[in-house]
Amino acid sequence: MKILYLPYGGFSDAGDRVQAALTEPFVLQRVESFDDAVSLLALQHRNRIYEFLAFVVGKDMVDALGEIGRARLACPWVPLICLTHRKPLSEIKARLLHLGADDCLPVRHFSKEELRATIARRIYAYQERELYRSSEPPPKPSTLTIHSVHFDLLRFTATCENQVVEFTMLEAALVEELVLAYPRIVSHERLEKRREPFSESEDRNLIAVIFSRVRGKFKQIDAPLQIEPKRNFGYQLIEKPT
Repeated sequence: MKILYLPYGGFSDAGDRVQAALTEPFVLQRVESFDDAVSLLALQHRNRIYEFLAFVVGKDMVDALGEIGRARLACPWVPLICLTHRKPLSEIKARLLHLGADDCLPVRHFSKEELRATIARRIYAYQERELYRSSEPPPKPSTLTIHSVHFDLLRFTATCENQVVEFTMLEAALVEELVLAYPRIVSHERLEKRREPFSESEDRNLIAVIFSRVRGKFKQIDAPLQIEPKRNFGYQLIEKPT
């Protein structure tokens, strides 16, 4: 999950706390100006590079409000969170939300877990909105190749160097989510929704068990891929380290 981070108005210790909180699986990229952020987010709109904009608001609240409004108008497809030291928080938060921010947290009191959970929730919500906003979404590809592994999503197979493995319907459904999202993380919520039609089990470890089986099948064909769990977020298909 690649996040743009824009400190605004001079509040360096807040920036340090944000950077300390947003470690793996997040990739934090700092920008120094609103214009730089908009330019990079324009690339995100075409190539899905950036998934979030974290906006740390310092002392220049009036100017920041204007910039946040511009950010929402210029980049409506990107979740935007603000962190501020201004009080009372309820009043400032109302103004920020009105301008288009998705959430607002106090700089000096947010916890690492709260910030990470807030961002993960917002990213998931935006992904779901994009998925369902079109009444006629484009058809999914039936085959995809990732690092020499050929996935046939209709026949439930994966092929590498002329070696073939077959997936069960449930395995194939979950693998399809990872393949279509590659290299992005697929949330637990999305995987659970995909699992539900195939299994009524309430076992919270079911997806982990299924991916364990899939890893074994990847090993059978010497696939240069692995399924990586991302704690509290989901799973990611990545290239196997050499």
